[in-house]
Amino acid sequence: MSGLVRAGSLRVKTGLGQLSLGIVDDRSHRASFVRDGGFRVLSHVIRDLTAKDTSKEALPALQALAKMVISVPPQLLFPAPSEVNALNALRPLELLLCHSGSNLLQKFESLMALTNLASVNPEFGDRIVTAELPAPENALRGAGSGSKSKVVDVVETLMLDDNTLVQRAATELVCNLVNCEKGFMLFSGETVSGGEPANPRSAARLGILLLLTDADDMATRQAASGALASLTDSGAACHSLFAGGGISTSTKRDVWDRVGELFAPGGAQADDDGERIETISSEPPDIGLAHRGAVILANLTRYLASEEGESERKEQTMKMKEARVEEKLGRGAKALMGGGPETKPALEAVLEALKGMRALDVLVAEGK
Repeated sequence: MSGLVRAGSLRVKTGLGQLSLGIVDDRSHRASFVRDGGFRVLSHVIRDLTAKDTSKEALPALQALAKMVISVPPQLLFPAPSEVNALNALRPLELLLCHSGSNLLQKFESLMALTNLASVNPEFGDRIVTAELPAPENALRGAGSGSKSKVVDVVETLMLDDNTLVQRAATELVCNLVNCEKGFMLFSGETVSGGEPANPRSAARLGILLLLTDADDMATRQAASGALASLTDSGAACHSLFAGGGISTSTKRDVWDRVGELFAPGGAQADDDGERIETISSEPPDIGLAHRGAVILANLTRYLASEEGESERKEQTMKMKEARVEEKLGRGAKALMGGGPETKPALEAVLEALKGMRALDVLVAEGK
């Protein structure tokens, strides 16, 4: 392979990309692929195939890269300084995600690979959030040749995909992106100075995450609630969620109902009108969901207790009571108390949320 990569023919390099994909498709071959110099060859192939317009024939090489990033630690995959060199993998993976010729598996694997890179360094997340790809790779039909679209918009669309694995991977990527500064601002609606209301697009993004806390797939629920646990540290995000968070007004389940369901082990099924039909279960809530839900509630009540949330305090406290959140939280705490050491962080978060709710009750009772 190392001899062929020097050839100037794009057809040869396309063939090398397909060969690389065939080798690394078997996970057991990936370590030896790096050790024997195959990944170095693949990197050269990708550089040449993506230098100008990226054709569909380049996608196997990009998919091979995605498979490697998914399963091999960056410090082993990329030469030192590994984090600096790993940055070179971002654009090819973004091309794989956004290319009109990519199939669902390729999009799924690119999402997983980008999620891994976003967890390495916040700078990687910032770059993904701000990344734009020019036409024709991801341009909308009829767009001009100079048009561009954001990679994060594609990720947002895939959060609503019918395929469970793709939806999960997109949501997990967002959960990582909100932990970088630019991702946090994009999804929360905060500005650099902070404190301004969320814009409509941010509200829609928050609404999608809130809806996904009730997804059938547990990993998707955990990722969506994890993202909201981070984002509700923003007053703008709290305000947006209380205002409806981009969710259609036809549903009667607000943020309190949905977050409260994170403590219900049996979940809660909604009828066509959005009314909750609770199920009874003696099992404790999922530890991960309960922990995330408690952090969200603590953040929401902290916002309402602050000067920033004063105008919404009375109304939202009433809605919180109507949703019986404190009752659900109390049941969750009782169930978690019977668990082992692994439940301690979740239990502490639940107790902190209960403390915040009771402090809010005092403020409202005093007319503040």
